[in-house]
Amino acid sequence: MLNGLDDPRQHDLIVNGLLPELRERGIVAPPGYQGGTLREALGLELAS
Repeated sequence: MLNGLDDPRQHDLIVNGLLPELRERGIVAPPGYQGGTLREALGLELAS
């Protein structure tokens, strides 16, 4: 169980209500990531 996220109403509230507000306030990063790969976006380098 994901603390109610499996409930369509809770999922809708978070995705369409809470997340946009948090993104607007700069608390949560915008959707997607910058860079060619997730590794680049996280600033991780390949192990040698």
